[in-house]
Amino acid sequence: MELKKFATNPITIVASIALGVATGIYAPGIASGLKFLGDIYVDLLKMVILPFLISAVIVSVNRLATNSLTSKYVKRVVAYLFAGMALAGIVGIGYMYVFSPGTNMDRSTMQSFGRLVQSDVTGVETSINLLSTVSSVKQDGMLIKLFLRMIPSNIFSALSLGDTLKTLVFALMFGCALTSSPTKSGSGFLEGCEVIFRACQKLTTWLLYLLPIASFSLAADQIANTGFEPFKVMVQFIIAFGVVTAMLLVVCIAIIWFKSGTSLSVSVASQEGPFFLAVATRNSASCMPSMMIAMVDKLGFDKLITELLVPLGTALFRVGPVLYYCMATVFISQLYGRDLVLMDYALILFASLIAGFSSTGMNGIVTISQTTIVCSLLGLPFEAALVLFVAVEPICDTFRTVLLVLSINALVALITPLSSKEQKVYPKTARAL
Repeated sequence: MELKKFATNPITIVASIALGVATGIYAPGIASGLKFLGDIYVDLLKMVILPFLISAVIVSVNRLATNSLTSKYVKRVVAYLFAGMALAGIVGIGYMYVFSPGTNMDRSTMQSFGRLVQSDVTGVETSINLLSTVSSVKQDGMLIKLFLRMIPSNIFSALSLGDTLKTLVFALMFGCALTSSPTKSGSGFLEGCEVIFRACQKLTTWLLYLLPIASFSLAADQIANTGFEPFKVMVQFIIAFGVVTAMLLVVCIAIIWFKSGTSLSVSVASQEGPFFLAVATRNSASCMPSMMIAMVDKLGFDKLITELLVPLGTALFRVGPVLYYCMATVFISQLYGRDLVLMDYALILFASLIAGFSSTGMNGIVTISQTTIVCSLLGLPFEAALVLFVAVEPICDTFRTVLLVLSINALVALITPLSSKEQKVYPKTARAL
């Protein structure tokens, strides 16, 4: 078997993760010592993210802006962005409302919660605190803060800090401005961006060979550091979040299957690379080259529009975080015995959309801390339960990343025509790509 196919084979990845879990359980010292391997791998992927993002967006935006036949697809992006995120939030809220996983916790679970938040081990104090009236200062002006967070006052600072959202805004504006530059000088710059884009894509392909090693080390370190006790308290939330994620993934695969015109097996196989890369790295931006390969090379969608939508969706199509914020807020309200009405659910959805946009470029604990934005609007203190969400964050982050990656590919499938159809409309542009 070819080395690349072996490294990205589902059996290889699953076996690597299982071996990592076993190492974390039975040899935690060794597992912690191997953490640097996973860190190096993730850093190597992050290394190519921003140059890949900038070059892909500048080239794609410029071509879209100068081609009236393709610019029409951009108008549909905004509608699909909001509709997709709202749908994910509604499904998550609906599941939490029907099954109520945060209610009726047994005594042993409350005792575990008490130990984790350094409360009374009998669980009595925790129970009293969870049922007491709580108050919190609401955060105002989130929409204004979101717009301020999008504008880079210093693009070099945004690049050094790895701020994906600000970098994306700069690349979009720069690509549009480049359309007014003289054709001869502008084309030379665009060719340079194209070279950078292809080189970053090749680097990411090479890094796939190391995916099993990274999967093993990251899984081993996670189990060695967190153990299994937090899962006892959060198992219902993990199950709920996993079930809803799986439901939405099925919808994404169905969209890709229907729009690509291929067989179901081919559609599923095309997403293996992005899927397992998302599981291993939990970094959606690192999956962008693999996502483009899946949609363009394997399924035949138009390269021009795909290369714009993938980085654009990675920054703005925050399906995973929006779903997470909705479900986490409802779970906390159930944990605290807070009854919610229809307006509360609507407020949760609206606030989760804002928090989702503002979470662009964030990961890990910083991402889940944005749940405070939503909870504060309902007067719910997220801080007491933060330790639980932090403990299971690697699992939830995996769900969020996988959903984000496949939902972006579904977005591409909804908007982007197949290259064979597009070639009939503008063959010169298609051949040039």
